[in-house]
Amino acid sequence: MKIRSSRICAALYSQGFVLHRTNGGVPSFGFARSDQIQGLYLQIVVSFAGRENEAVIAYVALSTLRWFQFRGLSERRLLKEIALNQERGWTEIANDAQAKDWEESLVRVAPAKLGEFATQMREGLRERTETVRQRARLYLDRLDPKQPMTTQIQNLERTVSSDTFAEADRLAHATGVMQLRGTADVYMLSCLAILSAADGAAFFGQDPLMNIDLMWQIQLVADGILSWDVNAGFLKI
Repeated sequence: MKIRSSRICAALYSQGFVLHRTNGGVPSFGFARSDQIQGLYLQIVVSFAGRENEAVIAYVALSTLRWFQFRGLSERRLLKEIALNQERGWTEIANDAQAKDWEESLVRVAPAKLGEFATQMREGLRERTETVRQRARLYLDRLDPKQPMTTQIQNLERTVSSDTFAEADRLAHATGVMQLRGTADVYMLSCLAILSAADGAAFFGQDPLMNIDLMWQIQLVADGILSWDVNAGFLKI
């Protein structure tokens, strides 16, 4: 993998982008900044393919999530403008010189194309997710960003029923829920915030893969919890 996230990060920093982790089953990293509309975020994602990750692919995205993407809460498109292989949408990198050329193309092209894409998708994404984002903010308001997650989980364990705590644990570990490695406490706290709310009982026994409203709530609250720590969503470089 000759593409360097640190070089791209340095080049995009002046435009407000920060390096962050990404979800998905392939090697990747991303860059994000706030959109002009509160609660939306602009993202540039770089991912790799091939036996030795020699092929690099770029996407631009508009998302309601800062630190990752999720279907329905994010919109993205392939950045084919910088791909040498137009059919596959990628560029095979053989050496450092090619890597630097590709990185320069990404920095030159991606922000403008992202701006165009956001203009096309912004209103639809905002309207489609307005209600679920409002509810997620209410759940987040019930939590304390200044307290450690483990402390809040322990406090909630003492105040909610054992059935509620067990249900939160089930949801947090349900298939398709946890989007980033090392975020078990994040998702546990997210599920506890939702289930302990006045309307939380409606989600008991639900499968997040079948109940998209529940899945979106969990992801939005988890993303908000990640944002409490300025380093939580960042990728270490």
